[in-house]
Amino acid sequence: MKVYDEASDGNHVQIRLVASYADTFSYFPWHSDYDGYGTYKEFDSSVPKGGNIFDVGIQVAVYDGSKQIRHCTKWVSGSTKDPS
Repeated sequence: MKVYDEASDGNHVQIRLVASYADTFSYFPWHSDYDGYGTYKEFDSSVPKGGNIFDVGIQVAVYDGSKQIRHCTKWVSGSTKDPS
C-alpha cells in the first residue's frame, strides 16, 4: 500500500487495510506518513484471518495529531460502502 501527502496543510496522512466478511469488518493497523507535503510511504499488509472474505479495501485518512479529520475507503470490488 502506498500513501501520498498531497496537501501542504500541516496535517499527516495514514493508510490501512480493511477486510469485509459476511457480518463484520476487520480493521488493520494504521500506517503513518509524518514526513509532510510531497512525500509518500509504502507499507506491506496482509489479511491473516481465514474465512470468506467478501471484499478488501484501503482506507486513507488525514490526521491533525491524533484526531482524524476525514477519510475515504476504496474497495477492490468498486463498492461505495463506507465501513466507518
